[in-house]
Amino acid sequence: MKKIYELKNERATLLTDAENALTAKNMELYNSKMAEVKNLNDQIKALEDLEAENGKFTNEGIANLSGLTAGTINRNDKEYLDAFFYAITNGVTPMNGKNDAKVAVLYNALTETGGTPAGKDGGFLVPTSFNDMIIEQRRQLVQLSELFNVETVTTPTGWRAVDTAPTTGFEEVDEMATIGSNDQPAFTKVTYSLKKHGLRVPVSSELMNDNTAGLMAYLARWFAKKGVITENKKLIAALDTLTASNLTSGKEVDDLKSAINKELDPDIALNAVIITNQSGYDFLDNIKDTTGRGLIQPDPTTGSPMIFKNKRIEVVSDAQLPNRVVTAAGATKGTYYPVYVGDYKVFATLFKGKNLEVASTNIGGNAWATDSTEVRGIMRIDVQKLDTAAAIKKEIFVPAA
Repeated sequence: MKKIYELKNERATLLTDAENALTAKNMELYNSKMAEVKNLNDQIKALEDLEAENGKFTNEGIANLSGLTAGTINRNDKEYLDAFFYAITNGVTPMNGKNDAKVAVLYNALTETGGTPAGKDGGFLVPTSFNDMIIEQRRQLVQLSELFNVETVTTPTGWRAVDTAPTTGFEEVDEMATIGSNDQPAFTKVTYSLKKHGLRVPVSSELMNDNTAGLMAYLARWFAKKGVITENKKLIAALDTLTASNLTSGKEVDDLKSAINKELDPDIALNAVIITNQSGYDFLDNIKDTTGRGLIQPDPTTGSPMIFKNKRIEVVSDAQLPNRVVTAAGATKGTYYPVYVGDYKVFATLFKGKNLEVASTNIGGNAWATDSTEVRGIMRIDVQKLDTAAAIKKEIFVPAA
């Protein structure tokens, strides 16, 4: 192996000489150097074939590569990763690849540990980055904006006109009598103003260069999740401006049915969706009818989502939609589970300037001074209520033990 590397170094020098001769238009010198290169090619090929045959059926040779060792091998740098993936894709093993210069760094890593543990079993040492891959925690993240009206706007501020629905019909008018004008359309001006939300994440240049764990793709997903959380927070805040009332203890199901039937306009109730958190859903899910059958059932047409009185139930985690806990002296102590019912596309609009913007730079901000890359996420949104009668808020009260 040492002889092969010496010949390859000599060959590289000859190729450089040949290139210089060609640049100088000295064809005689060029042809002479290329003839020497051809001769070295034959010698290298013969030695590689011999080396491959010698090591074909034995582990010998793996522990005798001390001449290749060149300091500590970083099994997380690009050279090692490239060599490892090359070996995988080309079926190279310590037994058949000793003549392949592309995997020399893999042999060096084996030599540092005396040829074992991996070489003895026919494999190279795994890159250390394989143990450092980003493992994303799985968490449910409901995108509530799908239930609301969403409007993309091109200006940072603006307004919309919302009418007031008529509640009375035409008046009876006698023949030739004056037609009245006492009932006129009324409009409410709803103004929006986009607010910028953003975050910068510094990433070291070393990590960006290695990027073996799909770092940029991961950060894009991470920013997208934060975008959903930000939108959800704004939408829930709009719902929480509604005045809440308790569902009667022991009669929660009846009260919820009555709320849908009587507190919402029939046209609103037709498209109503129930939003609650894990605690509220668990409470309702454990209520049974007289036959022991749960009152919350899967949608009979699709199997999901769960429905109550033919109304879809959207369950948000307690972390995203927390309970209201009362512990103050003089107040009724206990926990209140939130339950919202309504047609949220009529209730409020999520105004968005653009979709979430994710950009990076290694020059601006603090990136230049810290030799890093800054990844930035920005979104511009606002939530405005349009028809507050299109949704109601209820709470399930569970007294403190």
